[in-house]
Order: sequence, then structure tokens, then C-alpha cells
Amino acid sequence: MLNDRDSDVVARNAIILLLMFTQKNPIQAAESVLHIWYSAFVTKSVIGAIGGDARQLVQAAKWFSLLPHFELPTSLAYEKAKQTRLDITLAPERFDFRERRYFAQSPSRRTADMRFREEGIPLPFGSHREALTRPNPTMLRTIDSWPLKDDADPVDGWSIHDIQTVSGGGAANDVHGKLYLYLKKLWVKVT
Repeated sequence: MLNDRDSDVVARNAIILLLMFTQKNPIQAAESVLHIWYSAFVTKSVIGAIGGDARQLVQAAKWFSLLPHFELPTSLAYEKAKQTRLDITLAPERFDFRERRYFAQSPSRRTADMRFREEGIPLPFGSHREALTRPNPTMLRTIDSWPLKDDADPVDGWSIHDIQTVSGGGAANDVHGKLYLYLKKLWVKVT
């Protein structure tokens, strides 16, 4: 987890590990980790968690190169961060690519992918997203660029069979909602 060539990836992974060790509630820890890893936007409580105990551990260990990853650029507001991301994920010049990808998908997968591409938040359909208004400081390091490719999809890193067999809520064909439930259960076990 901490041997990547990309310092941003190493920093995000270190923050994830610190969150898992510093948050007392395993469910909150799992949700925080999930959003730090995959969401473009996080809650105020996640920002507080990485700015609190997790940051204190970094200062105590003198890992000063990690500290900038705990904070957002001061001029990066929600609307600006959202537009920066959409400029990449919904770029007009990539329209044909998106449509060809959607054409090969089932209607339910297409709907889930379109929603993730628009929002950048892997939550089940019907879940409240209002609290996810803080740009993810581990992804949005500058105000003018989104670090991921336009077709980056968190589902691609996991077994689709394992994701689809998850039970416990959400729409049966909501692949990003199922991923959320799958990862939450997985990370609750780990923490």
C-alpha cells in the first residue's frame, strides 16, 4: 500500500490506514475509508477525522511530506471542484467514447455508470448525498485539474461477481451501490 511511485497514492493510502486505526467506530471508519478512496466529495466529519487524530499521528511521526494531503487548497470550493471534475469526466470531446462504452452495457449498469461519472460518489441509489460537499483533499490537490482518467471506475478494481452477490439493501442492479455495500462490509471486518 505504501510502495507506489506516485506520492499522492502513497499519501492517500497512508491516510486510509491512519483513519482505520484512529476512528473508534468501525462503521464510520469503513465509510470514511470508502469515501477517501473513491469519492470526489466527502463529508465534513471525514474532513474532521483526517484533520484530527490522523493528522496528529503524522505530525508526531514527522512525515511532513504527507501533511499537504490533509488539507484542501483554500480557494477550492465545492462548485469549482465539481466543475473541475466534470470538465474531465464529461468532456465533450470524449462523448463518442462514453456512448460506445454505454452501448456495450446493460441499462442498469449504464445508469449507474452515468451517475458515478456525473457525481463521483459511489453510493446506492436513494442514498442521501447532501452531506458530501467537501472536495476530497486526497484527490483534488489543485483547483484546475482532476487527477483521474475520465473513465476511471471503482468497480473495475474488484470482482464483479463478488459485488453482485452482496445483499443487504440497495437496488439489485445498482453496481456502484453494491460496491459501496461490499466495501463497507469488507472494511468493517478489517477495522
